Amino acid sequence: MSYTMRKAIPSDTQLIWNLLEETIQWLRSRGSDQWSTWRTWGGPSGKVTRAISDGYVWLLFDGSVLVATITVEERGDPDFWTVDELAEPALYVSKLAVSRMYAGQSIGYLLLEWVRDRAYRRKANWIRLDAWRTNKELHAYYFRHGWEFVRDVDNPHRESGTLFQCRPMPMPTDLANQINETPRSAAGTQP
Repeated sequence: MSYTMRKAIPSDTQLIWNLLEETIQWLRSRGSDQWSTWRTWGGPSGKVTRAISDGYVWLLFDGSVLVATITVEERGDPDFWTVDELAEPALYVSKLAVSRMYAGQSIGYLLLEWVRDRAYRRKANWIRLDAWRTNKELHAYYFRHGWEFVRDVDNPHRESGTLFQCRPMPMPTDLANQINETPRSAAGTQP
């Protein structure tokens, strides 16, 4: 299977929202409260809108079908990461969502390995993320894939805060062959 990866553009906003809503509905069906604050992400100044405008949101396509989205930034959230950690070169992952049509096909793993490779090429020290504190299944997923637990941060105004990190490394060839990255300049013409 070969997928196309490209940066999101503003006209992709509704497509991204549809995938995030699908993911949230699936989380609720499993009894998870993860992303319960998602309605605050929208609008002209919301997290998702800003991330798209800043070029941090990536989309994975199978032909013209949206498979997944992931946000990758060079700045971490100061609510979670220390001043020393924020000073280290790192990539920060958030809002990873996979279409339920592609569930069970290791798409999340593929995207995280793509980020590890991206961080490796940028000579970053870490790939980091903050996971929803109550989603123990998600924590177990990161442990299984070699992520290191950093700490839990309990900010009263934030529901996320279980911190993980891993070292960058080149993407295995068998995985790298599954993703064709489209340059941003072509993002408006290709999926």
